[in-house]
Amino acid sequence: MNNLLSLLPRPASSPSSSSVPAFDRSSAQSPGWAQQEVQRISPRAETPPERKTLDTNASHPPVSSPEYVDGTPDWVKPIIEKASDKNDIPTMMLSALLKQESGFDPKAHSKAGGIGIAQFMPDVAQKMGIDPMNPESAIMGAARMLRESWDKFGKPDLALASYNAGGKAVKQFGGVPPYKHTQDYVKNIMAMASEPHQSANGLHLQLLNDMKNKSTKKI
Repeated sequence: MNNLLSLLPRPASSPSSSSVPAFDRSSAQSPGWAQQEVQRISPRAETPPERKTLDTNASHPPVSSPEYVDGTPDWVKPIIEKASDKNDIPTMMLSALLKQESGFDPKAHSKAGGIGIAQFMPDVAQKMGIDPMNPESAIMGAARMLRESWDKFGKPDLALASYNAGGKAVKQFGGVPPYKHTQDYVKNIMAMASEPHQSANGLHLQLLNDMKNKSTKKI
């Protein structure tokens, strides 16, 4: 008989006390004891990884940045930013100038003879050594010309007037020339560059005001 019993499969051994924590019977009568035991015995769940969120304070502004006038194409923004940084011109003003000149059309031709996105006259473009039909070359040239006029006349409106009518006319009249098209040109660009809804951060307006308040040179 003993030999037969020895042939039977033995029951699985009970888990050791080290694998399963001992049940604390003294806590069975305390409130919430069952939940405490489940939490004590069950393995602790891993903390899920933190989800990344969009950084709204990123150094590079989104496409709808208020530093550009409405309707500025995305492809031209990096060129405007580069030209503005190099020549210390507010991007709002430079984008407003390009919108006024050509509507951002790099193939634009005017009846007066201006060509390209910045509407350079061929002889002026040749003297400056730029390609008026190449957007980057033309925008860099426009920013440089605007900066030179700004330094010469000391005010942004006079710099714009010089871009449109020439520095000789600004000097002759001691200010914005009395030409209707030039006065409308300056007024339109200054208005676009100063639109309240476009200046959420107030940066470009501050730049304009700072430059307006600088001591102006004699014309």
